[in-house]
Parts: sequence; structure tokens; C-alpha cells
Amino acid sequence: MIIRFLLSAIAATASFIFLKTLISGFLSFLVALLVYLLTYRLIRYITNKKKDKPANKGAGNKDHDITINQGIEKLRQIRNSTIEIQNNEAADKIKNICKTGFEILEYLKKNPEDMKKGARFLNYYLETTEKIVNRYKELSLKKEKSPDIEKAMHEVESILDSIYETYKKQLNYLLEDDLLDLSVEIKVLEKTMKLES
Repeated sequence: MIIRFLLSAIAATASFIFLKTLISGFLSFLVALLVYLLTYRLIRYITNKKKDKPANKGAGNKDHDITINQGIEKLRQIRNSTIEIQNNEAADKIKNICKTGFEILEYLKKNPEDMKKGARFLNYYLETTEKIVNRYKELSLKKEKSPDIEKAMHEVESILDSIYETYKKQLNYLLEDDLLDLSVEIKVLEKTMKLES
């Protein structure tokens, strides 16, 4: 706003000085005032137009919305797979993974500027989790399970806790800045309260 004012004042002053030599003082003053107003409005229009343009990371961006919706759909498919999984403990672990995944996607939906931070989750962890759970479901539905199938299922069951922890770390990584901002605000509030005491 200050820059807009200064630029407008400079343009008005320059036009006043130039026009003063050509026409009367009062008329050149009116023209300079008109130049000031037009310059001020033009600069405001240009800066507002830049603000109104949706950024690549902004809310309502089609790519952002599509990515979030695809992630939600994958998590729904993963969660729905638990219906066919006979091992209740594994099914519960998968549901907890999905719950945390939904929290991550909800955060990214509300904070599109953090999409870059969530890229690893969206592009790797979510895809890999979907593949592992689908493969586990297929193996668990087999009537006859060879020792190799049993071994593979136990490996998946044992890695579910690690996947859950990784999802939690991803969520905490996304919340990191918000938590830091909150911590700073609390410290400032505490110092302010001490000064007023």
C-alpha cells in the first residue's frame, strides 16, 4: 500500500511539474490529481489481480483436489479390503492406518500449501500400502495356504505396525509448522503476561 501511494505520488508530481510549464497552475494541479488517482487505482488493480490468481498450491486448484480425492478413494479401497480379511488383528491395524491416512489427507485438503511436504505420502506410502494390503487380502482368501504363503502373510502382519508408525510420522511432519507457530504464540503470550504482572 505504501509503495502504491509513493508510485502514484511520483507520477502525479512528475505530471504536475511537466504540465505547469504548459498550462495554468490550477489546471495542472487537477491533471496531476487525476494522474495520481488513475495510477493508484491501476497499481491496486494489478496487485489485486495477482493475488486473485489461483496459485498452483492453492485451495480449489484442480490438480490439488484431484490428488486429494484419489488419495481418499485409495484409502477407502484399503479400508474396504478389511471386510474380506479374516485376521481381525491385521484388519484393525489396517483400519488404524487408514484413519491416520484420512487425517493426513484432511490436513492437506485444508493446507494445500503443504502438498509438497505430503508428496512422499501421496506418491509412495499410499501406493505401497495399497499394494501390500491388496496382496495380503488375496493371500488370505486362498483356501490352501502353503508355507510360503503363511510366511508372506506373517511378514505383512508384522510390517503393519511399521506402516502405521510411518503414517503417524508423516502426519507429525505436516503438523510441525503449525505446532511451532503455536509454541511461539504461547511463549509470546507468557512473556506478555509476565510483563503486565
